[in-house]
Amino acid sequence: MITNWYAEKQDNTAQFNTIYYDYALKTNLLFRLSNETAYRDLNHTFDTFHGLFLFHELNDRNTISYSAGVHAQNPADSHNYFLAEYFVGPNWRHRLYKRFLYVDGGPTLTWPKLQNFEPIWSFTVHLEVIFGKI
Repeated sequence: MITNWYAEKQDNTAQFNTIYYDYALKTNLLFRLSNETAYRDLNHTFDTFHGLFLFHELNDRNTISYSAGVHAQNPADSHNYFLAEYFVGPNWRHRLYKRFLYVDGGPTLTWPKLQNFEPIWSFTVHLEVIFGKI
C-alpha cells in the first residue's frame, strides 16, 4: 500500500490523498486498485477517483498499462455525490535513456456527465525527465 498526501496554496488551498493497493500477479504483471481524493477550498468541492489498473512489463524498457475507473464529485451546494465521468484506456511507457528519460502515452475513452455520458476520445503523450539520484 502506498499513500501520498500533499496540499498546495496558490489562490486557494487544496488537499490530495492517494492510496494504492498493489498485487503482483506475476513477476512482470501488477494489479493496482487506486483510490484518490481531492478537496479544493476555492469552490468547496470534494472529488474522488477510483480505478483498476493492470501493468504489464514487456521488457526492461517497455511497459503497457490498462486502466478503467470513475470520477465522482460532491459540490459545495450538495451533500450528495454524483458521477462525473467513466474512463478506460491503455498506456504505453518507454524508457528512452538510462533511468531518467521516459515517454508515455495512449488513447483514453471518457464518458463525462457534462456531455450526457457521450463518449469522447483523446490521446495523450508525456515526456518525463527525472532529476536527482536514482
